Amino acid sequence: MKLFGATADYDRSESLRRAEKFRSQGRVKKAIREYEKVLAVDPQDIEVHTKVAPLYIRASRKDRAKASLKRVIAWYDKQGFVDKAIAMLRLALTLDRRDLAVHLRLADLYLGKTLTGDALRLLEGARRTFRRKRFLKEAIAVEEKILSFVPDNFRAQVSLVRQLWRAGRRREAGQRFIEGDGVKFGLGRRGEVIAEQDACSSAAALVRVGRVSVVDEHLAHGPGGNGEKVRPV
Repeated sequence: MKLFGATADYDRSESLRRAEKFRSQGRVKKAIREYEKVLAVDPQDIEVHTKVAPLYIRASRKDRAKASLKRVIAWYDKQGFVDKAIAMLRLALTLDRRDLAVHLRLADLYLGKTLTGDALRLLEGARRTFRRKRFLKEAIAVEEKILSFVPDNFRAQVSLVRQLWRAGRRREAGQRFIEGDGVKFGLGRRGEVIAEQDACSSAAALVRVGRVSVVDEHLAHGPGGNGEKVRPV
Protein backbone atom coordinates (compact mmCIF):
# COMPACT_ATOMS: atom_id res chain seq x y z
CA MET A 1 0.00 0.00 0.00
CA LYS A 2 1.35 3.41 -0.97
CA LEU A 3 1.83 5.85 1.87
CA PHE A 4 1.04 9.57 1.71
CA GLY A 5 3.96 11.40 0.14
CA ALA A 6 5.27 8.42 -1.84
CA THR A 7 6.19 9.15 -5.42
CA ALA A 8 3.59 8.25 -8.02
CA ASP A 9 6.03 6.19 -10.07
CA TYR A 10 7.25 4.04 -7.18
CA ASP A 11 7.97 0.45 -8.23
CA ARG A 12 9.40 -1.80 -5.50
CA SER A 13 10.70 -4.45 -7.88
CA GLU A 14 12.43 -1.88 -10.07
CA SER A 15 13.99 -0.13 -7.08
CA LEU A 16 15.32 -3.46 -5.78
CA ARG A 17 16.65 -4.37 -9.22
CA ARG A 18 18.46 -1.06 -9.52
CA ALA A 19 19.76 -1.30 -5.95
CA GLU A 20 21.22 -4.75 -6.62
CA LYS A 21 22.82 -3.50 -9.83
CA PHE A 22 24.44 -0.55 -8.06
CA ARG A 23 25.54 -2.75 -5.17
CA SER A 24 27.24 -5.24 -7.50
CA GLN A 25 29.04 -2.34 -9.17
CA GLY A 26 30.27 -1.03 -5.84
CA ARG A 27 28.19 2.12 -6.16
CA VAL A 28 27.16 2.08 -2.53
CA LYS A 29 25.50 5.48 -2.24
CA LYS A 30 23.29 4.90 -5.28
CA ALA A 31 22.31 1.45 -3.99
CA ILE A 32 21.38 2.95 -0.64
CA ARG A 33 19.19 5.57 -2.32
CA GLU A 34 17.25 2.87 -4.14
CA TYR A 35 16.73 0.85 -0.96
CA GLU A 36 15.63 3.98 0.84
CA LYS A 37 12.93 4.52 -1.77
CA VAL A 38 11.44 1.21 -0.66
CA LEU A 39 11.82 2.03 3.04
CA ALA A 40 10.11 5.39 2.52
CA VAL A 41 7.01 3.44 1.52
CA ASP A 42 7.41 0.51 3.92
CA PRO A 43 9.75 1.24 6.88
CA GLN A 44 9.23 -2.32 8.15
CA ASP A 45 10.55 -4.06 5.03
CA ILE A 46 12.90 -6.59 6.66
CA GLU A 47 14.33 -7.81 3.37
CA VAL A 48 15.49 -4.31 2.51
CA HIS A 49 16.83 -3.61 6.01
CA THR A 50 18.87 -6.81 5.76
CA LYS A 51 20.42 -5.69 2.48
CA VAL A 52 20.93 -2.04 3.26
CA ALA A 53 22.51 -2.46 6.73
CA PRO A 54 25.91 -3.67 5.39
CA LEU A 55 25.85 -0.80 2.87
CA TYR A 56 25.25 1.71 5.64
CA ILE A 57 28.29 0.26 7.41
CA ARG A 58 30.40 0.65 4.26
CA ALA A 59 29.19 4.22 3.92
CA SER A 60 30.07 4.93 7.60
CA ARG A 61 26.44 5.71 8.40
CA LYS A 62 26.54 3.92 11.73
CA ASP A 63 23.30 5.23 13.17
CA ARG A 64 21.34 4.09 10.14
CA ALA A 65 23.11 0.72 10.18
CA LYS A 66 22.27 0.20 13.86
CA ALA A 67 18.62 1.09 13.28
CA SER A 68 18.30 -1.38 10.40
CA LEU A 69 20.12 -4.16 12.25
CA LYS A 70 17.94 -3.62 15.33
CA ARG A 71 14.79 -4.14 13.25
CA VAL A 72 16.20 -7.23 11.53
CA ILE A 73 17.45 -8.86 14.74
CA ALA A 74 14.13 -8.27 16.52
CA TRP A 75 12.23 -9.79 13.60
CA TYR A 76 14.50 -12.86 13.38
CA ASP A 77 14.17 -13.34 17.14
CA LYS A 78 10.40 -13.17 16.91
CA GLN A 79 10.29 -15.65 14.03
CA GLY A 80 12.71 -18.04 15.72
CA PHE A 81 15.37 -17.73 13.02
CA VAL A 82 18.25 -18.26 15.44
CA ASP A 83 21.08 -18.70 12.94
CA LYS A 84 20.07 -15.56 11.04
CA ALA A 85 19.78 -13.60 14.29
CA ILE A 86 23.28 -14.77 15.27
CA ALA A 87 24.66 -13.61 11.91
CA MET A 88 23.09 -10.16 12.32
CA LEU A 89 24.27 -9.83 15.91
CA ARG A 90 27.81 -10.66 14.84
CA LEU A 91 27.53 -8.01 12.17
CA ALA A 92 26.28 -5.54 14.78
CA LEU A 93 29.40 -6.20 16.85
CA THR A 94 31.63 -5.22 13.94
CA LEU A 95 29.81 -1.90 14.07
CA ASP A 96 30.01 -1.35 17.82
CA ARG A 97 32.11 -3.67 20.00
CA ARG A 98 30.91 -1.82 23.10
CA ASP A 99 27.24 -2.69 22.74
CA LEU A 100 26.73 -4.77 25.88
CA ALA A 101 23.18 -5.79 24.95
CA VAL A 102 24.40 -7.32 21.70
CA HIS A 103 27.12 -9.30 23.52
CA LEU A 104 24.65 -10.67 26.04
CA ARG A 105 21.95 -11.50 23.48
CA LEU A 106 24.44 -13.26 21.22
CA ALA A 107 25.74 -15.25 24.20
CA ASP A 108 22.15 -16.30 24.99
CA LEU A 109 21.61 -17.53 21.44
CA TYR A 110 24.88 -19.48 21.50
CA LEU A 111 23.86 -21.07 24.79
CA GLY A 112 20.44 -21.90 23.35
CA LYS A 113 22.25 -23.92 20.68
CA THR A 114 24.49 -25.49 23.37
CA LEU A 115 27.50 -23.68 21.91
CA THR A 116 29.00 -23.02 25.33
CA GLY A 117 32.52 -22.61 23.98
CA ASP A 118 31.40 -19.95 21.51
CA ALA A 119 29.52 -18.10 24.25
CA LEU A 120 32.56 -18.17 26.51
CA ARG A 121 34.93 -16.96 23.80
CA LEU A 122 32.52 -14.15 22.94
CA LEU A 123 32.35 -12.96 26.54
CA GLU A 124 36.09 -13.28 27.06
CA GLY A 125 36.44 -10.91 24.12
CA ALA A 126 33.89 -8.62 25.75
CA ARG A 127 36.01 -8.65 28.91
CA ARG A 128 38.88 -7.15 26.93
CA THR A 129 36.55 -4.61 25.33
CA PHE A 130 35.29 -3.39 28.71
CA ARG A 131 38.61 -3.46 30.57
CA ARG A 132 38.78 0.30 31.15
CA LYS A 133 37.54 1.70 34.44
CA ARG A 134 34.73 3.69 32.84
CA PHE A 135 33.15 0.39 31.74
CA LEU A 136 32.91 -1.16 35.22
CA LYS A 137 29.16 -1.70 34.94
CA GLU A 138 29.57 -3.55 31.64
CA ALA A 139 32.58 -5.51 32.94
CA ILE A 140 30.60 -6.72 35.94
CA ALA A 141 27.69 -7.76 33.71
CA VAL A 142 30.07 -9.77 31.51
CA GLU A 143 31.61 -11.67 34.45
CA GLU A 144 28.19 -12.36 35.95
CA LYS A 145 27.03 -13.72 32.59
CA ILE A 146 30.03 -16.04 32.34
CA LEU A 147 29.43 -17.34 35.86
CA SER A 148 25.77 -17.96 35.06
CA PHE A 149 26.73 -20.89 32.83
CA VAL A 150 30.27 -21.76 34.00
CA PRO A 151 30.10 -21.04 37.75
CA ASP A 152 33.52 -22.60 38.42
CA ASN A 153 35.37 -20.34 35.96
CA PHE A 154 38.26 -19.16 38.14
CA ARG A 155 39.20 -16.22 35.94
CA ALA A 156 35.64 -14.86 36.01
CA GLN A 157 35.39 -15.42 39.77
CA VAL A 158 38.51 -13.38 40.48
CA SER A 159 37.70 -10.72 37.91
CA LEU A 160 34.18 -10.21 39.25
CA VAL A 161 35.38 -9.68 42.83
CA ARG A 162 38.02 -7.26 41.57
CA GLN A 163 35.52 -5.28 39.45
CA LEU A 164 33.01 -5.09 42.30
CA TRP A 165 35.73 -3.69 44.53
CA ARG A 166 36.78 -1.12 41.93
CA ALA A 167 33.14 -0.08 41.48
CA GLY A 168 32.87 0.76 45.16
CA ARG A 169 30.66 -2.23 45.91
CA ARG A 170 33.12 -3.32 48.57
CA ARG A 171 30.73 -4.94 51.00
CA GLU A 172 29.36 -7.10 48.19
CA ALA A 173 32.87 -7.92 47.00
CA GLY A 174 34.06 -8.71 50.52
CA GLN A 175 31.17 -11.08 51.11
CA ARG A 176 31.57 -12.87 47.81
CA PHE A 177 33.37 -16.07 48.70
CA ILE A 178 33.26 -18.53 45.87
CA GLU A 179 34.13 -22.19 46.16
CA GLY A 180 34.75 -24.47 43.21
CA ASP A 181 37.40 -26.76 41.77
CA GLY A 182 39.43 -26.64 44.98
CA VAL A 183 39.51 -22.84 45.16
CA LYS A 184 38.04 -20.47 47.73
CA PHE A 185 38.72 -16.76 47.80
CA GLY A 186 37.54 -13.42 49.04
CA LEU A 187 39.05 -10.04 49.97
CA GLY A 188 41.65 -9.26 52.58
CA ARG A 189 41.53 -6.27 54.91
CA ARG A 190 43.48 -4.09 52.51
CA GLY A 191 41.34 -4.97 49.52
CA GLU A 192 43.61 -7.58 48.01
CA VAL A 193 41.94 -10.67 46.61
CA ILE A 194 42.88 -13.74 48.65
CA ALA A 195 42.61 -17.19 47.13
CA GLU A 196 43.05 -20.46 48.97
CA GLN A 197 43.75 -23.54 46.96
CA ASP A 198 44.08 -27.22 47.82
CA ALA A 199 47.64 -28.45 47.59
CA CYS A 200 46.43 -31.15 45.20
CA SER A 201 44.71 -28.70 42.88
CA SER A 202 45.91 -28.63 39.28
CA ALA A 203 45.70 -24.83 38.98
CA ALA A 204 48.72 -23.20 37.36
CA ALA A 205 51.43 -21.59 39.45
CA LEU A 206 50.80 -18.23 37.78
CA VAL A 207 47.49 -17.15 36.33
CA ARG A 208 46.87 -13.73 34.82
CA VAL A 209 43.40 -12.24 35.16
CA GLY A 210 43.36 -8.93 33.36
CA ARG A 211 45.87 -6.94 35.40
CA VAL A 212 45.76 -9.37 38.33
CA SER A 213 48.34 -12.09 39.01
CA VAL A 214 47.62 -15.23 41.02
CA VAL A 215 50.82 -16.45 42.69
CA ASP A 216 50.76 -20.04 43.88
CA GLU A 217 52.38 -19.95 47.31
CA HIS A 218 51.64 -23.49 48.37
CA LEU A 219 54.60 -24.65 46.29
CA ALA A 220 56.90 -22.67 48.58
CA HIS A 221 55.23 -23.91 51.75
CA GLY A 222 55.29 -27.58 50.82
CA PRO A 223 52.44 -30.09 50.56
CA GLY A 224 50.70 -28.76 53.62
CA GLY A 225 50.65 -25.16 52.48
CA ASN A 226 47.66 -23.67 50.74
CA GLY A 227 47.41 -19.97 50.26
CA GLU A 228 47.46 -17.86 47.18
CA LYS A 229 47.37 -14.13 47.08
CA VAL A 230 45.97 -12.29 44.09
CA ARG A 231 47.47 -8.84 43.79
CA PRO A 232 47.65 -6.06 41.19
CA VAL A 233 50.71 -6.09 38.92
